[in-house]
Amino acid sequence: MTIVISSHILGELQNTAHTFGIVNNGTVHKVIDQADLMAKDKVVRIAVDDIDRAKLALEEAGVKILGEVQETRSLEDLYFVMLGGEADV
Repeated sequence: MTIVISSHILGELQNTAHTFGIVNNGTVHKVIDQADLMAKDKVVRIAVDDIDRAKLALEEAGVKILGEVQETRSLEDLYFVMLGGEADV
């Protein structure tokens, strides 16, 4: 069964639907499912109490660090990257 929902509240759609189609001016630009959305563009960030020491230790070990919160691209992020003209996140 397919139900078509049109909404600007993409975060709610992401929590409700399994498959998403990005449509602009009557053209389908992309179709993606929940699994593909969650599997792409993961970023891991690690927070430390002394960033200077951490940077030094990591540089010496040949490791770059960005933070400690694991994030995945949301449906809203994908929409704005594709149609909203924002830089790729």
